[in-house]
Amino acid sequence: MNQSVERALTPPEAQTPQETAETGDVSAEIQSIHTGFQAQLVQSLTEMQRSMERDFTARLDQAVELVRQDLITRINDIRLEIQRVEDLLNTVSREIDEMIEDPNVELSRIMRQKTEQSVLRAYLDGLKFSAGVNTPP
Repeated sequence: MNQSVERALTPPEAQTPQETAETGDVSAEIQSIHTGFQAQLVQSLTEMQRSMERDFTARLDQAVELVRQDLITRINDIRLEIQRVEDLLNTVSREIDEMIEDPNVELSRIMRQKTEQSVLRAYLDGLKFSAGVNTPP
């Protein structure tokens, strides 16, 4: 066994003043190493935490952007469908007006067009609701 270690393990009463001083020096050196190790460990943990936070923030930002793009696409699709249904509803309304003016058109045909018009209005109201567009009652 190393002499310094043997001296450090010897009880203080059995040590000479020189050995006591050397034991104190060894103890101080061990304490210094321990303190340095603790500081290095804290620094490493802090760096690791910052790195993990950066990674998490980057992944979160990426996920938020994907959801944002998906919502924008859905809203644009709904807007296009609203426009298509409004155009179709206007066409059906014009056809109904023309049929009412024509005495040769059967009433059952006008009623079928009115039914189609009602269905289109209900569908349009549902589209507007899903898009968050307020519709008058």
